[in-house]
Amino acid sequence: MSVEYLSSNSKRKNESFDYRTEISEESAKQAILSETPLKVEHIELAGEGMGSTVFRVNDEYMFKFSKYEKASKSIEQEKILLPLIPEYVHTEIPHVEFNGARGKEKLNFIGYKGIKGEGLTKEILDSLSEKEKSETIQSIAEFVNDMHTVDTYRAKECGVEEVQEKDFFESELNETEKLVFPLLEKEISQEAEKLENSITDSFREYLGNAENFEFVPKVIHGDLERDQAILFDNKKKKLAGVVDFGSVRIGDPDYDLWRLYSHYGKDFMDEFLPNYQHSTKDEDLFKKLEFFWDAQVVHRLIRFISADDKENINWGIEKLKERMRERKYEKTQK
Repeated sequence: MSVEYLSSNSKRKNESFDYRTEISEESAKQAILSETPLKVEHIELAGEGMGSTVFRVNDEYMFKFSKYEKASKSIEQEKILLPLIPEYVHTEIPHVEFNGARGKEKLNFIGYKGIKGEGLTKEILDSLSEKEKSETIQSIAEFVNDMHTVDTYRAKECGVEEVQEKDFFESELNETEKLVFPLLEKEISQEAEKLENSITDSFREYLGNAENFEFVPKVIHGDLERDQAILFDNKKKKLAGVVDFGSVRIGDPDYDLWRLYSHYGKDFMDEFLPNYQHSTKDEDLFKKLEFFWDAQVVHRLIRFISADDKENINWGIEKLKERMRERKYEKTQK
């Protein structure tokens, strides 16, 4: 699940969405049959995210279905943008062969030949030999570097929006104060004040440092999830490809690193950074990555509250508490 950004000219809206929408194999099959020439002999669920559900079809194709309107727009952007990416990126990525719209709402879907691989978990990465691990990290760095060379003007022509990070995170802090803090005071009153102070300090430290916004905007992937986006060929012991380009935007190139840091840890980053073309000092970079991580945990809880998702709200609070405890520990170790 990725942080959702707004363009510089837009304001946050209470859009109608429900990430809990279930798309059945049968409804996906019927959409494929009615919208594409492909004959569906076999279909099975392959994965699910906040905005989409993915099915494996005929053991050859992957079909990605949007759940609601905003996610549908992301898939439309993905369809238009993906043909441009191979001009800049050498890593294997999806090549869209089919597209269509599902249901009365006409929610977009795309289909492409699956890239043979599995999500690169930390367990898989740690099981590799030093040589295999080093080559894999270098391949991931190569992808990120290549991604950041995509022409921003051409990307904008494909519908990719440019993010104003300072505006977004100021808005995110305001929404946190309006939605999250009252919830904390209601649900965990004895812990609320310390938690609120920790969150506010994290946002203020990031927003108050002008150097955090002195970067050249780049096209970024935006959602480098280990289980969903980064695929690994365990037979060949090498990076197989990268998928899930629905969160691509133009903004701070360092944002593409926080999930890698949160998934694989500091040792991974120490080997990754010498292969990554960046101008941010390492000490300042890690502070930014820690903040992006904080902001994602907060944002996730905001989404649960906005959707009145009572089932996940308590889980989101626990994750927020866990994250702030980690941050407190990290600071005491410095």
